[in-house]
Amino acid sequence: MIDMSERFISLDSSIIHRFKTGAIFSDNTARTNSLDFGCDGAILCAAYNDDSLSVINTTSGLLQKTLQFKEHGVSNVKFTHHKSAILCTANKSSNGLIMYHSILDNRFIRMFHGHKDRVCSLALSPIDDSFISGSHDWTMNLWDLRSSSPQAILATGPSPAVEFDPKGLIFACTSDSNVVRLFDIRSYKQGPFASFGLSGATSWHQVVFSPDGGSIAVSSRSGSTVVLDSFTGDHRCTLSSYTNTAGIDIDVDFSPDGKFIATGSDHGVVHIYDSASGKQELALTGGHNRPVTAVQWNPVMAMIASGAENLALWIPDS
Repeated sequence: MIDMSERFISLDSSIIHRFKTGAIFSDNTARTNSLDFGCDGAILCAAYNDDSLSVINTTSGLLQKTLQFKEHGVSNVKFTHHKSAILCTANKSSNGLIMYHSILDNRFIRMFHGHKDRVCSLALSPIDDSFISGSHDWTMNLWDLRSSSPQAILATGPSPAVEFDPKGLIFACTSDSNVVRLFDIRSYKQGPFASFGLSGATSWHQVVFSPDGGSIAVSSRSGSTVVLDSFTGDHRCTLSSYTNTAGIDIDVDFSPDGKFIATGSDHGVVHIYDSASGKQELALTGGHNRPVTAVQWNPVMAMIASGAENLALWIPDS
């Protein structure tokens, strides 16, 4: 059992440097493509490239169940506001399907049709049942969980990455155009109200807001992550000491207090950075020997989940 006595508190460097592996799951040997914690941090879902999804109890540190998505595959897993329901996307070639799924009784609640190619990014509103998706068909769709058809379709560049801000009023989109565009959810038909230029890379994988909404981290496929001021677009720092020589999709994530950013790497290491300065605080080793493609902070507890061809939970030692 994982010792969860140290629930989430404001993190500092002394706590970060105590992070060790609390549990390692090697039941699955396929690459992890996405991770997400439920809102209370008690359950973690991990999606793999072999069309399976693991449900893990983070308190006991045990695998709760494994679900199979053999027909469509599974990726971009996101918890909804219900602790037993997730959104996820098909992982088969040219399948733009989005799935609303109950992990409690392993059934589909609704299927969302609208994209003509595979979905590469998915984000759920923090305040209601709306969500957005970005697809390789060069579009970004706006949805409501209660309807299987998109509410709106917006043109983008290739491989758009999308995300909501913490208040659910703004959503961001970036693609291979080296620009982050910000939209107001109430007036998105008028186009973006702000556009910020990106430099240092040409292929972008992910956009993430800090918990206070003041910063945006944009990860590239070339081993760097740019952190911008979300109000002015000013460059704050660049995280660049992790490697991604293969140009694969590697996730980044802010800690719940926004002080730190975790990233994966192509050499099995999880890197933790100070989000203000970009200074590397720690490199977590010993959990993986293959590329770490998925990283997620627990929203409540002092815990990081990382996925490669196995899965690790990292917590401060006692």
